[in-house]
Amino acid sequence: MSNGNRSNDNINYRSLVPGGFFSAKPMDKTAGPVSIRMNNPGAVNGASWEHNYPGYVTDIETTPGNSSTIFETPENGVATWWELMRKYRSANAITVSQIINRYGGSGQNYTAYVAAVAASTGYGVNKEIKLYGDDDTLLKFAKAMFRVEAGKDIPWSDAQILFGFKLARDFAAGTPGEAPPPATLPPVPIPPPPSAEPTFWGQLIALLARIFAPTRRPITPPPVEFDRVMVRGMIGADVKAMQLRLQMLGFKDLIADGDFGEVSQQCVRQFQTRRNIDPDGEVGPLTLAEMNKADGAIVLPPLNPPSEIKYGKPPWYVEAEKWIGWHEVGVNRGIEKFISGAKTGSLGDPYCAIWVNYDLETSGVPGSHSPAARSFEKSSNFVKLKLPVVGCITTMWRISPTNGQGHVFLYDGENSSGVRGIGANEDDQIKRSFHERSRITGYWWPKAFPLPDAVAAGAVPVADDTMHQPTKTET
Repeated sequence: MSNGNRSNDNINYRSLVPGGFFSAKPMDKTAGPVSIRMNNPGAVNGASWEHNYPGYVTDIETTPGNSSTIFETPENGVATWWELMRKYRSANAITVSQIINRYGGSGQNYTAYVAAVAASTGYGVNKEIKLYGDDDTLLKFAKAMFRVEAGKDIPWSDAQILFGFKLARDFAAGTPGEAPPPATLPPVPIPPPPSAEPTFWGQLIALLARIFAPTRRPITPPPVEFDRVMVRGMIGADVKAMQLRLQMLGFKDLIADGDFGEVSQQCVRQFQTRRNIDPDGEVGPLTLAEMNKADGAIVLPPLNPPSEIKYGKPPWYVEAEKWIGWHEVGVNRGIEKFISGAKTGSLGDPYCAIWVNYDLETSGVPGSHSPAARSFEKSSNFVKLKLPVVGCITTMWRISPTNGQGHVFLYDGENSSGVRGIGANEDDQIKRSFHERSRITGYWWPKAFPLPDAVAAGAVPVADDTMHQPTKTET
């Protein structure tokens, strides 16, 4: 493994498959397209995670503002392409169209690229490309992409590309290797059929084996411990421990490299969504506790309404419940109705505050007149409560308590795990979820609406034995 650029003294350009094509002149522009002369079939752009990948040599700028990576072998280049596909799967880019559009990046039209790959493979644009169990499909897809990147027929053999897949899988499993697979595999011996009437000694041996056989216990992922909120951009042993935990909980495509990047954030969000936690992509005490007690990243049933509300529901909360399950279109699109009703915000804005304002304004209650999540804290239309009540506007911070960024939702209960409520712009939808108690900045009530008599009663309890199971009185 290398950590940065390699010196020319220890570079061994070659093919790992006997007789395979490779380039020993990556800087010679007369040696062909970038992807061919740099042993980089996928023309994978330079990225920091590649520096620790086997066969990495260096990155060079091939066009203004765009770099490409040089590899010692084409097989290493294929393996890095496969690893990039694995990162894409973690971000839910799994079809021909999704992969190619993510591969190309934002701001350009890749319709022709998608069409070329679809025509070459015969696959539909929505065909899922799997990284395990279907190498015929994967090989065909990879060759089609490599041809587009090279702009010509490619020189690498199928054996080289398939061996690149093997390298990547071995490296992903923690056992990188470079020896090519044997040409033929020895036949697997077939054991003779058991005797219809086992002998006395055979029966005795079988009985002793059952008695003294070791007890198999399910493997429990080790707990993760840290004393801070973990956010994107952090690096270190804590991050790696969290990534390993997620791997053991079913997120097999995640790389445990100690770097909290986009893929890790997407996995955290998926885990939070499955556990009915606000999917903010940050790992605080609530998310950590769920990671440590979970034995699998299973999807839990939606949260039920509070079982007891002694003083009734305020009208904006009643309106909010009608929208549970609503999904946005694209990225913060389809929210025109909320913008119009809230009298604030623009298409494309994060809409948690816009939606809360919509619920208030359409119920005849003045809102904060701002799309900012924490605008309720400074609005003269609201008073801060000492204790929460169902329907109160609840504000919280994101990333840092002092940066002004945040989230807002309508409170409807809590337990020892966290505070829960109905919020918008959570996993692209409106939903009930739990939130980190330590991030709550205040509970707010509109001055234009009378305070309930039971305000002094404080927190509304929801099931505490597990934050997901309803109480006996819930339906």
